[in-house]
This record gives sequence, C-alpha cells and structure tokens, in this order.
Amino acid sequence: MAAFPSNFRFSPESDLLTKALASDQVAIESAIEQLSSAYPGIRQRMLEAVHNCADNRIWTHLLNCFAFGKWGETLPSDIYVVPGVSQRLDVSIVDAFMEDYSLVENERKSSYLAKVMNSKDTKLRYAAAYLAGLRGNPAALPVLEEVLVTGDHRWQLRAIQALSAIKETKSAELLVQVLIKHHEQFHQEARRGLAALGVHSESAWLEMLENPDPHIRWHAARGLAEAGNSSALEILAQGLCDNNYTVRWVTADLLAHIGAKAIPEILKVILSPPFSDECRQSAFHALRAIKSYRASETLKPLVSALSSPSTKQIAQIIAGRLLKDWNHLEGYISGRISSLESIN
Repeated sequence: MAAFPSNFRFSPESDLLTKALASDQVAIESAIEQLSSAYPGIRQRMLEAVHNCADNRIWTHLLNCFAFGKWGETLPSDIYVVPGVSQRLDVSIVDAFMEDYSLVENERKSSYLAKVMNSKDTKLRYAAAYLAGLRGNPAALPVLEEVLVTGDHRWQLRAIQALSAIKETKSAELLVQVLIKHHEQFHQEARRGLAALGVHSESAWLEMLENPDPHIRWHAARGLAEAGNSSALEILAQGLCDNNYTVRWVTADLLAHIGAKAIPEILKVILSPPFSDECRQSAFHALRAIKSYRASETLKPLVSALSSPSTKQIAQIIAGRLLKDWNHLEGYISGRISSLESIN
C-alpha cells in the first residue's frame, strides 16, 4: 500500500478517490461530478484530494478523462449530457496537472507525461503533449508540431496554447508557421502565443519580415514593435494605409505608443502617394496620440492640417518640411536642444 504524503489530510473527497481508484463505479461518477461541478468550492476540495493522493494511477485516470472522456473502460453514465460539464472537467484536469503540491508530485507527473508522449494512441499522445507543454516542457515540441499538422481544430488550438508556454525559439518558429499557413483560422491565437513568448519570438519575427505577403510582414513588424524592437518601423507604418480598418487602427495606436521614434516613418507615409483619406485619418490619430509635450508642440501644425480632408495637401507640404529638418527637430523633442527657436 502506498504511503500517504506528510501533508495528507483525510477527507470525504480523499475517501471517494480511494474508492474510485478501486473501480467503484458510483465513486467514479461522484468524483467526476465533483471535478466538473458548477461550484468552484466543490471542485477545489476534490482537486486538493487529487494532489494529496499518493496513488500514481490517479494521473492515468485523469488523463483518460481528458483524452477520451472516460475514467477507465466505462463511460460515466449521463455525466456529459449536462451543459458545461465536459468543459469544467477539462479545466479541473488541466489545473490538477499544472499545479504541484510537492517536488515528488512534480516528478511523478513529469515522468508520467513523458512516458505517455511516446504512446501509440494518438489522443493519449496529444493529451500528454498538451499538458506537458502547459508545464513548459520542451520535450513536448515534436508532438505539438505533429498536432498542428494532423490534429483537428480543437487540438490545434490546444497545441498553440501549449506552445505559448514553452519558452523556446522552436515554439516561436512553429507559431510563425501557424500564422503563415493558417492565417485565417488561427492568426489571433498565434499572435497571442508569440507575444507570450517575448524575446524568444524575436528571431522568428525577423524572419517573417522577408515574407512576400505584406500582411504577414506587418504582423512581424507589429510583433517586433510590441517586444520593444523598432527595427521594422518602416513596415509597421505602412499599416496606416492598409485597406483593413483594424490594421490601420492598431498601427496608429502602436506607433503612438512608440512615440517620437515613429514620427519620421509616419511623415514618409504622409508623403507617399496615393495618400488616401483613410490613411490621413490614421496618421492624424497616431500623431495626435503621441504622449510628449515637445513632440505635440512640434507636430501641432501638421496635426491641425491632417484633421480635415480639405487641408490634406497642406499637411503633405508640412510633413515634407518636418522630415527635411528632422535631425534638428529630434534634438528638441529629445531635450538636447532647449527650444524650437534655437533651431535654424
């Protein structure tokens, strides 16, 4: 008989799990009902019993529930006909695998998932890789790559989520491929994943700058800018004139957040034909939203001219002058020069 951990507390939930592990069908159904309960307190008490359980079989049964919707060979009666039950059960199982109450538990789960990732059963292999990925284990990367190619929509979404938790350059490379190959399906999820990877995604973003698709290049420039790398500002600024309203709006907000460094590229966009009215509005929003008193003072005539379609051409003339004098103007905005009057 397995020894109980030192922090083990006897509880009705622990007794229920013991019976479920002994194949008591009523106890199995009751344990699953509690793990999928609509009441968080009930779920939490059962999760505590799971963490305090010293029997390694608990992880096998929970993985079976996650992969197949069943504890063992039999499906719990009527449990999945209740709306929301399967989703809550999945969340509880993920929580159980994500949190470790002790180093021993960590080692038990990590070892078990590593073994199952080599399973011949596709669903078990996918489930184990997903959970191992959420735990940040790079050993899950080959299976997650397989899921992206052969899995259904739900498992592909799970693979993207798991990749976001594995802080490796390879994770970013795989998410970039998702962004390129499945742009219409998963572009929001892939972008969020790349953002979560932070510095690990930078080399993948830089590689995307060479993509022939202008929208892919814009996504790369946006990702780099959000990570603090302004090397692709020229490509990012081109989004001010994109046909898609959302792209224009996001570009303007991001350029405004970058601040003075983005101004020369915005000026170039204003000077580039054709300067559409949509592009004028986006440039106006970007420049007006830059939060710097000196920048606002410098740009005031241009922002005023951009505020109306009738003064669009005047705005282009002003933008040309500003760009020509930018080296001096930047000195004022940065504080190296005390006043605009001192600029010749």
